[in-house]
Amino acid sequence: YRSPAHYFLFVGNDKPHKTVDRVVEAFSIVKTSMTDSSLVLVGAPFRRFGSRDGVITPGFVTTPELASLYRNSIALVQPSLEEGFGLPALEAMSSGTAVITSHDPALVEITGGTALHVDATPAREITAAMQRLASDPAPRLDLARRAPVRAHPSPWPDCPPETRPLPRPTSVPVRAPAGRPW
Repeated sequence: YRSPAHYFLFVGNDKPHKTVDRVVEAFSIVKTSMTDSSLVLVGAPFRRFGSRDGVITPGFVTTPELASLYRNSIALVQPSLEEGFGLPALEAMSSGTAVITSHDPALVEITGGTALHVDATPAREITAAMQRLASDPAPRLDLARRAPVRAHPSPWPDCPPETRPLPRPTSVPVRAPAGRPW
């Protein structure tokens, strides 16, 4: 898969709470003034958006392809209505990529002040955030510079004991139960 030159990225599934419809709607407005831009949707087939101008739907990509997509995008756009954790936002931030996301508590906790937070329901706020990051490199570069620090805030010893990873005994091999994949 070869990515376009100027693009926004959405990573996730096509469930309603992910608000992919709003992201595509917002992008269609952005596209009128930024004709060379694209929106890349990965993580699901997204066939229903395949005929939209500037929307690219590679579906599932390899881990190296995803890493490249994060690093080279204008921003990750993930305005979910609800999120359990927000792994795409964390991955984007680790890659030094600006993030546009919603006010969902999990996403606010993950991104802190290193993302543009928007109302996920009206496309106009998503559009305004996309236009801001695409037209002015200063805020995009500021978010991208601060994002990796937020993504990796502290080593495990600084975390409360109940959140530290449990040590595994080294004498017991770790493997999936018979007949069950991880």
